[in-house]
Amino acid sequence: MKLTKEQIKKMLEKEDQFREKAEKIEVDGVFVNKKLLTREHNRKCPICDSFSFDVYDDVYMTKFECCKRCYIQWVEDREERWESGWRPPKEKN
Repeated sequence: MKLTKEQIKKMLEKEDQFREKAEKIEVDGVFVNKKLLTREHNRKCPICDSFSFDVYDDVYMTKFECCKRCYIQWVEDREERWESGWRPPKEKN
Protein backbone atom coordinates (compact mmCIF):
# COMPACT_ATOMS: atom_id res chain seq x y z
CA MET A 1 0.00 0.00 0.00
CA LYS A 2 1.42 3.33 -1.03
CA LEU A 3 0.69 6.49 0.98
CA THR A 4 -0.36 9.67 -0.74
CA LYS A 5 1.42 12.97 -0.10
CA GLU A 6 -1.59 14.18 1.89
CA GLN A 7 -1.53 11.08 4.12
CA ILE A 8 2.21 11.49 4.72
CA LYS A 9 1.72 15.16 5.58
CA LYS A 10 -1.03 14.35 8.12
CA MET A 11 1.09 11.60 9.65
CA LEU A 12 4.07 13.95 10.05
CA GLU A 13 1.86 16.64 11.62
CA LYS A 14 0.57 14.12 14.18
CA GLU A 15 4.12 13.01 14.97
CA ASP A 16 5.17 16.65 15.51
CA GLN A 17 2.22 17.22 17.84
CA PHE A 18 3.11 14.08 19.81
CA ARG A 19 6.76 15.14 20.15
CA GLU A 20 5.73 18.61 21.28
CA LYS A 21 3.45 17.20 23.99
CA ALA A 22 6.12 14.77 25.20
CA GLU A 23 8.78 17.50 25.39
CA LYS A 24 10.25 18.11 28.85
CA ILE A 25 10.90 21.59 30.22
CA GLU A 26 13.05 22.44 33.23
CA VAL A 27 11.12 24.13 36.04
CA ASP A 28 13.08 25.01 39.17
CA GLY A 29 15.65 22.28 38.49
CA VAL A 30 13.07 19.57 37.71
CA PHE A 31 12.10 18.37 34.24
CA VAL A 32 8.33 18.52 33.75
CA ASN A 33 6.31 17.31 30.79
CA LYS A 34 5.40 20.34 28.65
CA LYS A 35 1.87 18.97 28.32
CA LEU A 36 1.33 19.50 32.05
CA LEU A 37 2.40 23.12 31.84
CA THR A 38 -0.02 24.01 29.07
CA ARG A 39 -3.03 23.27 31.23
CA GLU A 40 -5.00 26.18 32.58
CA HIS A 41 -4.13 25.29 36.17
CA ASN A 42 -1.49 27.37 37.83
CA ARG A 43 1.03 25.05 39.46
CA LYS A 44 3.35 27.65 40.97
CA CYS A 45 2.38 29.47 44.14
CA PRO A 46 2.83 33.23 43.68
CA ILE A 47 3.54 33.66 47.40
CA CYS A 48 6.25 31.06 48.09
CA ASP A 49 7.16 30.12 44.47
CA SER A 50 6.75 26.40 45.22
CA PHE A 51 5.70 24.11 42.37
CA SER A 52 3.03 21.51 43.19
CA PHE A 53 0.88 18.87 41.57
CA ASP A 54 -1.17 18.33 44.75
CA VAL A 55 -4.92 18.33 44.10
CA TYR A 56 -5.53 20.23 47.34
CA ASP A 57 -3.25 23.04 46.16
CA ASP A 58 -5.56 23.42 43.13
CA VAL A 59 -8.43 24.21 45.50
CA TYR A 60 -6.46 26.86 47.40
CA MET A 61 -4.99 28.29 44.18
CA THR A 62 -8.47 28.70 42.74
CA LYS A 63 -9.99 30.38 45.78
CA PHE A 64 -7.05 32.19 47.42
CA GLU A 65 -4.32 32.26 44.74
CA CYS A 66 -1.84 30.43 46.99
CA CYS A 67 -0.85 26.86 47.89
CA LYS A 68 -2.20 24.97 50.90
CA ARG A 69 0.92 25.66 52.95
CA CYS A 70 0.66 29.43 52.36
CA TYR A 71 -3.07 29.30 53.08
CA ILE A 72 -2.39 27.77 56.50
CA GLN A 73 0.44 30.20 57.26
CA TRP A 74 -0.99 33.45 55.87
CA VAL A 75 -4.73 33.20 55.12
CA GLU A 76 -6.46 30.88 57.58
CA ASP A 77 -8.60 32.89 60.04
CA ARG A 78 -7.57 36.09 58.17
CA GLU A 79 -9.67 35.72 55.02
CA GLU A 80 -10.98 39.31 55.13
CA ARG A 81 -7.47 40.74 55.20
CA TRP A 82 -6.45 38.45 52.34
CA GLU A 83 -9.52 39.32 50.28
CA SER A 84 -8.78 43.03 50.76
CA GLY A 85 -5.47 42.50 48.92
CA TRP A 86 -2.91 42.02 51.71
CA ARG A 87 -0.01 39.70 50.84
CA PRO A 88 3.08 38.77 52.85
CA PRO A 89 6.30 40.56 51.92
CA LYS A 90 8.55 38.73 49.44
CA GLU A 91 11.59 37.21 51.14
CA LYS A 92 14.97 38.17 49.74
CA ASN A 93 17.50 35.35 49.40
